Amino acid sequence: MINDRVNQNHQKWLHLILLCSWILLGIALRWTNLADKSASSIEIATLGYSLGHSFFDLPLDRVISLDQLLSPLQFESTSTPTDVIHHLLGEDNHPPLYFVLNHLWFKLFSTDGELVSLWVGRSLSAIFGVITIPAIFGLGWLAFSPLIGHIAAALMAISPYGIYLAQESRHYTLTILWIIASVTCLTAIMPYLQKRKIFPIWLGFLWVIINSLGISTHYFFALALTAEGLVIGWFWLRDIQNLFQRYWWRIYLVALGTFIGCLVWLPIIGGIGNSQLTDWISTSFELDEIWHPIPRLLGWVLTMVWLLPIEGTSLFVTILSGVTLLVMLVWVAPGLWQGGKAQINDINNRLSFQVFVGFFVGAIALFLLIIYGMGKDLSLAARYHFVYFPIVIILLAAILGKCWVNEVRSQKRVCNSEVSSECKTHSRQSEVRSDFYNGNLSKEPKIFRLKRRGIRPNYFDNLENQAEGENVFSEKDKGFQFFQLRDFLQRLGSGKIKEGGAVKKDIISANLKLINRRVVVVVLLIGLCGGLTVVSNYGYQKSRRADLLVEEIKTQSKTPSLIATTYQTHAEIRALIALGMEFKRQEEKIKTSDFFQPQFLLMKRQQEQRLTSDSALAKFLYQTPRPLDLWAVNLKIEGRDLETFNCQKYSHSLPKINGYRYKLYNCR
Repeated sequence: MINDRVNQNHQKWLHLILLCSWILLGIALRWTNLADKSASSIEIATLGYSLGHSFFDLPLDRVISLDQLLSPLQFESTSTPTDVIHHLLGEDNHPPLYFVLNHLWFKLFSTDGELVSLWVGRSLSAIFGVITIPAIFGLGWLAFSPLIGHIAAALMAISPYGIYLAQESRHYTLTILWIIASVTCLTAIMPYLQKRKIFPIWLGFLWVIINSLGISTHYFFALALTAEGLVIGWFWLRDIQNLFQRYWWRIYLVALGTFIGCLVWLPIIGGIGNSQLTDWISTSFELDEIWHPIPRLLGWVLTMVWLLPIEGTSLFVTILSGVTLLVMLVWVAPGLWQGGKAQINDINNRLSFQVFVGFFVGAIALFLLIIYGMGKDLSLAARYHFVYFPIVIILLAAILGKCWVNEVRSQKRVCNSEVSSECKTHSRQSEVRSDFYNGNLSKEPKIFRLKRRGIRPNYFDNLENQAEGENVFSEKDKGFQFFQLRDFLQRLGSGKIKEGGAVKKDIISANLKLINRRVVVVVLLIGLCGGLTVVSNYGYQKSRRADLLVEEIKTQSKTPSLIATTYQTHAEIRALIALGMEFKRQEEKIKTSDFFQPQFLLMKRQQEQRLTSDSALAKFLYQTPRPLDLWAVNLKIEGRDLETFNCQKYSHSLPKINGYRYKLYNCR
């Protein structure tokens, strides 16, 4: 008794130490080079709205200075959360919860009149990203075992995709937390449905609150809710003869509460598809492009865990990284396949595994429906796929858990002297195997008892756990599997298990050969390389590389310069502000007062893209002394119109830069 209590205390401390290790690793990866990357246009939107500012306050068709351009990013202590909500709902298509939290976060670290810090803006997202590590650990422990919880936490800590989202000043990591919390409630409720018991009212109430907060953080949380609904609907159909039982009525009440919590946002969600801000993700139905979303979806799923340097490198490095990933994927695929089969065949974990598989399949089906049914290609941007990201992590962890400790299957003829000196039948061997690993003989599973009596079991009976204690969750794998294997080998070596030499050799061989831990190690090592790849900016780069464009402008221009952009929506305003912010960041690094500062112009779109004489750009070119460099950045103007102002296109080729179509005109 005392030894058992000591072992339990040791295991608790080991769990805590390991979890803290994953958290520290996640902190290190998410805070490394946190503010080194240039701001993306969507981050500019987060910063501006979180400060309670409007982007429409910037003047159009008027040349402005760098400080004027960056005015939406200046902290003002007089702004309130009401200002945040007012401008966000009036100009953007996102719910306000994260922006209000970010507003309060800025008030802790900013002083009146200063330009907001990009590090502060990203740190709140990074904090929520770190919290996802213990959150996914808890989900893995609840649904499967401590081992799978630790593998899930390790995968979340090193995930390239998780680090990419955490280093964005956006609301994705907070939404991921709500998704994990909501799926945890679903996982906790499913065993009650399995046993036809009524789950506690507080659990349903908590689920409704989490779902309401999730939809108030990001509207894509509705996709997660729909995927959960598909999972529940599938089990509902399998238990259709009991639809009006009390345990199903609790589910109906949760669904009603969630719908009421989402009701306030329905008018806004309904208008997102027709918004100009989403025009860029329209699906291409050209015959040579219609199939592109499929490989992109597969690529996003793979890079959630694995990534090597593929951006900002030479062609040779990119090809080498791609080939390496492909080779390693082919090598681990058989082990992952066997681990998945072992997990689905595990009667203790089958219910949880089916829930997560159902969620993932449902989410992918919803994405394909939106892409091909609604004409919005969500595969174009990686950031939209956070909806099923934690499910990918937990499914992979469950499969790797079986790879780490793969039980001896019932096809192996194993004898246990504590039960009998003779080998038992197929079902009895499973119980002997359970005795080897868990230290106690489990009673005959209910499914076997029903079949032996000639009773056809229903669906939930097929899924019932072998252990039928008062706790609705399985008590399997409450300790680390390597402790169990160690104890087994010690018993074997001490002679407590007495078999013939051949049988003893077979047992050792079966345990050691089927424990394919190399698959787990390889997956985690390449995942860590992927995390370092993102931190080093060789993967998941910003869609608009303002840093590269600023460097090019500084290199080419030695005379006064004007950067002109055509205005359509505030997306163009944000892109120009991101460029201006990069100028300011580089100025602060150099710390010189004579740093190169261009002027900026937001032009209204010209009819038929022709430059008229009364336009702001034409007036500026008439009045400004020469020489002058005109940088046309996403400027929709005919080049020959600029030549009439003696502005000649730069004769040499300029490097391509992601997110910007730009040209240089030398006005002499």
